[in-house]
Amino acid sequence: MSRVISGATVYIPLAELINLDEEINRLQKEAKKFTAEVKRSSGKLSNDKFVHSAPKQVVEAERSKLSDWQKKLNATESRIKELKENHD
Repeated sequence: MSRVISGATVYIPLAELINLDEEINRLQKEAKKFTAEVKRSSGKLSNDKFVHSAPKQVVEAERSKLSDWQKKLNATESRIKELKENHD
């Protein structure tokens, strides 16, 4: 089992204690959420009006959020791939 949090990925070896299909499904739902957040943040940052009108710290905070969401998405997708490879 794994959990992606800001700045780290926590792995708990549960080998035969969990259903891999359920864990993959859970991670896929999480990845879907992260994808939506990446899309939302990207949309904001691609809006010239937002970037030029919002206070600098707000824009920087949104860039930071986007980076965080992207890292979480990448880590989750990597874990899904790893689980699928080990599942077969």
